[in-house]
This record gives sequence, C-alpha cells and structure tokens, in this order.
Amino acid sequence: MNDWKLLLQHRDFRRLWLALVADNLGTWCVIATLPILVAERFGAGNALVITLGLRLLPRIVLAPLAGMLLQRFGARRTGAAALALTGLLTVALPWCHGFAVLQGAILATGMLDVFVTLAMLALRSPVTPRGLELAGNTVFASADRLAKFVGPAIGGLAVSVGFAIAYAGFGAAILLAA
Repeated sequence: MNDWKLLLQHRDFRRLWLALVADNLGTWCVIATLPILVAERFGAGNALVITLGLRLLPRIVLAPLAGMLLQRFGARRTGAAALALTGLLTVALPWCHGFAVLQGAILATGMLDVFVTLAMLALRSPVTPRGLELAGNTVFASADRLAKFVGPAIGGLAVSVGFAIAYAGFGAAILLAA
C-alpha cells in the first residue's frame, strides 16, 4: 500500500491514473447501458448485435494505423484528442434517433477507443517512477477493474433518470479524462 501512496504522489502518474479512472468509468457506463438504449429505440436482436460489433471491431482493424499516428503526433496529444471526441460523441448518443446515425456514432467511438487505449498504454511507462513499475501496473489495473465493476451499476442507475442526463454524465467523465 505504501507503493500506491508513493506512486500517487507523482503528479504525472496521478494525472494519468485519474484520466484512466474517469475514461474507464464513463466507457463502462456506456457499454453497460448501450444495449438498453438500442433495445428501447430499435428492439433487441440484430440491431443490438450490430451495435456491439461496431463498437469492438475497430480494435482489431485499426490498431496498426493508430500505432503509427501515435508515433507521429505523440501519445498525449492523440489520446487527449480522441478522449475529447469520444466524450462529445457520448453526450450525443441519446440524440441519435436514426439507426444509421446511431451506428455511425458507435463506430466512431469504437475507432476513437483504439487511439485512447494505445495512448494510455504508451503513457504508462514514462510516468511510472523507476523501480515502481510492478506497483504502477497494479495501480493502473485496479483503475480498470474498478470501472468494470462499478461502471455498469452507475450506468444502470443513471439511465433510470433518462438517457440524455445519463449520457451527459458519461460523456463528462470521458471529457474529464482528456
């Protein structure tokens, strides 16, 4: 536990860790509630399968291109831009009433997520103090696991007050990470 305290005293490490927490929390809220949004608007079945596929497919296809762009423009700049765009698109999702428009927005967030994920990974090593790499990885992994556990519960509660308000909150969390 002392290593955690020591790591979080380093400003750059703490900033990246907080960005990871905010992004993962917002993202897992969206992932958990997106099926509810799609089912309410378009019914379950094929629409839901297409939506989830469009969210995940870019991770496989775009990783090499994303890596090249991160090398060219830098992980920090590319990651921040992708987070900002993802946050704005997330806020807009409840307002996408047409199936094609919603699918386009979902595909775009999936594409941007590739850049966010690679940028976050690339930035871990430079902000982790020498000798604390293992502890640093543990702290970063805890942020990811926490969001996977808490995000769906928060997302489920949030959509009970309405999709527009909930997705504004999810988007705000992701924008905060930028």
